[in-house]
Amino acid sequence: MKNKEDSAHILAPPPFFFIIPLLTGAVVEYFVPTSLLPTLPSIIIGLLFSWASLPFIILSLRSFYKVKTTFDARRTTTTLVTTGIYKISRNPAYLSLVLIYIGLSFLINSIWILIMV
Repeated sequence: MKNKEDSAHILAPPPFFFIIPLLTGAVVEYFVPTSLLPTLPSIIIGLLFSWASLPFIILSLRSFYKVKTTFDARRTTTTLVTTGIYKISRNPAYLSLVLIYIGLSFLINSIWILIMV
């Protein structure tokens, strides 16, 4: 029998799976405090990684909007996106999440959170 619904059949949105290791790292950090760098360099690096994620997510959303399909992996897709940033990267939205996660680990200044990435 053919499935009429074409989606990733995931339980939760992908950002949820980045929250779990972030929270795990935060709990470990609470009990075993660490520091990646002195505060100011850590904040600067964290902001740079976070800002570096923006073009990837913006271009991802723009590519989905242009072909009129959903960005939400839980919904039925109507078109396979192979243009724009998707010519270069298979999933720039996930790359954006990884960059944000690395940025947060520096902003929080935690080795444990960085290890969890």
